[in-house]
Amino acid sequence: MPRTPPEHPEGIGETLRRARTARGLSLRDVASAVGVTYAYIADLEMDRRLPSDVTAVKLARALSVDQDILLARLGRLRPEVTAFLQEHPENAQLLSRIVLRRLSREQLERLLSSLDQTSESSPT
Repeated sequence: MPRTPPEHPEGIGETLRRARTARGLSLRDVASAVGVTYAYIADLEMDRRLPSDVTAVKLARALSVDQDILLARLGRLRPEVTAFLQEHPENAQLLSRIVLRRLSREQLERLLSSLDQTSESSPT
């Protein structure tokens, strides 16, 4: 039985397969880039296995997929995000508000764009 996170209708395997085929890569191409066997990549695409966080990040790079999105599809966050939220739990309010307000993709993109502009204009 596939081990697909229940929150996501499309399994991680389908996400990986779509990204790989969209880039015209073979299983062997991806396996070589990630440092695993092609059989392992095939297992991932068939939802028979789930990658570790380290492998998921390598897959994201090899497939030109945003690693935050890929990790989220696995029900995970980057370790530095988890650590940040543990150190500053008040920042979880932003995520809660996004979830509770059910922002559309367009609204989320505008929010991210606004955050990017803010960080670019802020002195470091």
